[in-house]
Amino acid sequence: MATPRFTSGLREGPPVAQRLMRATFGFLSVVAACSNGPPPTGNDNCPSVSESCPSPPPSWMKDVQPLIQGYCATCHRPGGTGQTNDLTTYANVYDQRTEVLLQVYTCKMPLSPLSEAQRETIVAWVECAAPNN
Repeated sequence: MATPRFTSGLREGPPVAQRLMRATFGFLSVVAACSNGPPPTGNDNCPSVSESCPSPPPSWMKDVQPLIQGYCATCHRPGGTGQTNDLTTYANVYDQRTEVLLQVYTCKMPLSPLSEAQRETIVAWVECAAPNN
């Protein structure tokens, strides 16, 4: 899998993917040091998706929210198995957009796989600064 080269969306500084990979490496290093086995890895069968912001950007209401509600918020909601990462509102998803990007880009989440087009929609939405449109 190619290393993503996200260039916009969250803030100035290194590309998003570079920051994500650094954070992931740090986290995995801690996990490896604290566990008896090797750290978890990404899905080797995860196809690469576009890392650019299309024009027009994906719509939260029309394109992204239905995917989040149908694939993520079934668990990531109050009382759900992933309740510590509530994804039931735009504000919550926006606040967790970096983690959502990492999980979707690497095919770690959702547990019910997204199609390549669905993954591209979520990745592009985050890359376009996660607009509430």
